[in-house]
Amino acid sequence: TFFDKDLVDALFGISATSIFYYLYRNPKMMMAKSWDEFGELVDNSRDKKFLWGFPAYHVVVLLIILYIWLT
Repeated sequence: TFFDKDLVDALFGISATSIFYYLYRNPKMMMAKSWDEFGELVDNSRDKKFLWGFPAYHVVVLLIILYIWLT
């Protein structure tokens, strides 16, 4: 394989953090009974900016990946 297991685990944990925080802020989305209801909840949800993470999210992820990969 091209990627080390620790690197993949770190990427998953880092990327999942913002998604879990978004779902924590919008708990009704986890209770949707259909895709249509889920889409409607997404359209009306708050704090959509957390889906992409904080402003320096991509830079921090890149630095963490490089640190794990190079050490």
